[in-house]
Amino acid sequence: MKSACTRADCVLPKVCFDLESYLQLNCDRGTWRCPVCNKMALLEGLEIDQYMWGILAAIQ
Repeated sequence: MKSACTRADCVLPKVCFDLESYLQLNCDRGTWRCPVCNKMALLEGLEIDQYMWGILAAIQ
């Protein structure tokens, strides 16, 4: 995982997913759905998970 992101308006516990993989998959499929809850997750509605970003930065 390089860039952990989540839906900004998600009510589920903050479960993140890899932004790069999400973009590649959805560019091919064109569905733009959250891999966690399956709700619409357009690019402008995503945000980087700062906590997970800090962990990933520390281990690289």
